[in-house]
Amino acid sequence: LPDDFPRYPVGKFFQYDTWRQSAGRLRRGLPALLRARRGRMLAKELKEFREAKRHRPLIVLPPKDPAHGGASSEMSSNHQ
Repeated sequence: LPDDFPRYPVGKFFQYDTWRQSAGRLRRGLPALLRARRGRMLAKELKEFREAKRHRPLIVLPPKDPAHGGASSEMSSNHQ
């Protein structure tokens, strides 16, 4: 190549190439943007789930229902 040959392409072809590159970037970038947004939402939901799981009690006791006699009266009737 001659010394005065431009290092970067110039003229209408270069403008078309830039347009094509930016269009391709937009085409490639849009799904990536949506994917990133979805990923952020999933990460947020996962974080909230972990926070909720962390604050749960270790042992969940069954509610003592007085209408059904409760656990204590059943135990006493079984022992008699």
